Amino acid sequence: MPKEYVSGEAFLYLGRQYKLVVCKAATDSVKIEKGRIRIETTKKLDDASHNRALLESWYQSRAESVFNERYKLMIKNFNYDFVPTLAIRQMEKRWGSFLVKKKILLNPELVKASKECIDYVITHELCHMKYQNHSEKYFRFLQSKCPNWKDLKEKLELRFL
Repeated sequence: MPKEYVSGEAFLYLGRQYKLVVCKAATDSVKIEKGRIRIETTKKLDDASHNRALLESWYQSRAESVFNERYKLMIKNFNYDFVPTLAIRQMEKRWGSFLVKKKILLNPELVKASKECIDYVITHELCHMKYQNHSEKYFRFLQSKCPNWKDLKEKLELRFL
């Protein structure tokens, strides 16, 4: 069922479900307040396209912030002499991707998952720096960096696919 972007609907952020509250304000903004995602809008409260744009913009800025923070933590688990750049790109069927040109892409939708799941996806992609495939060696390396990766992968797939 498509979202209407009105008060009472539920939205995910960092693995938690939040109720949406839409209220009138002098300026447009989105924030988390008292366990709710609060959209303050200058338009009509039921202006779905405006509310959606505000929320998507907020998700994008949160994704940039959260992904960069988690990436800095995860890269410390590797002793690479080169740090791939991190970019955010909408992908239909993937949470992340490693480009041989030394870039890691993360799907902005991943910001709706828990930090633990975000860390797993980043670690998964960082393991591709050493192994550019999904060989047995790759999975042993991933297991050494993220022992509970199978549970986290399943959690992502069950919640979001």
